[in-house]
Amino acid sequence: MFLSEEEEKAQYIFDIILKDPEKSLMANSIFSGLRIAKETFNREPNIILPRSAYFFTAYNLTYCINKVLSNLIDKNQFSTLSFVETSSGRPDIEYKTNSGINIQIKKEKSKEKLPISSKHRLKRSANNQILLDFGDNIDEEIYMLVTFDHKAFNLRYMQIGIPKDDYSGWIRKWNLMAFVKQDQVEEIVKTNGPIIREEFIEKINKEYKLALRQG
Repeated sequence: MFLSEEEEKAQYIFDIILKDPEKSLMANSIFSGLRIAKETFNREPNIILPRSAYFFTAYNLTYCINKVLSNLIDKNQFSTLSFVETSSGRPDIEYKTNSGINIQIKKEKSKEKLPISSKHRLKRSANNQILLDFGDNIDEEIYMLVTFDHKAFNLRYMQIGIPKDDYSGWIRKWNLMAFVKQDQVEEIVKTNGPIIREEFIEKINKEYKLALRQG
């Protein structure tokens, strides 16, 4: 397949700049977060009203995934990923590689679409204009997005991509499913699952009760 110069540079970032362990860390965290959310309902079927429970769990799902990933980063002194909480608009988590790539994880129903735009995402995407200029080294930060979707907490797709500088679409995107390590997922769910499930249930119940009062 013929790639444009911009797409070739995007491919270079995915293949060379973004390391395979970083791809696996994110893929494993999403896969594990979904497993933990699903097991929350299997183990606590009466957590709250069934239909409303699914709504609030889906709403908080990215929280669960970010909790898994941030825990893994904190526990690994050799991790090349770090994270910060963004302060613009609604609080969110952004990840950064040692090589200068900023990454956010978002749930999006269509793998062809970008997540809904925000001031922060528009600002970050504008940095990707550098893709038109750099050679073998990146002197500016590149912005990437990980998007995923699920049905009843079973993963439908999971990908990482580079949005265009005007946030009008993807420059290029790649499947992350191949980077899931099942043995690592089992260990993550085993060691992180209990405490995250407890926090997850507490968060869902708190928001559910707040919604009832406001309704």
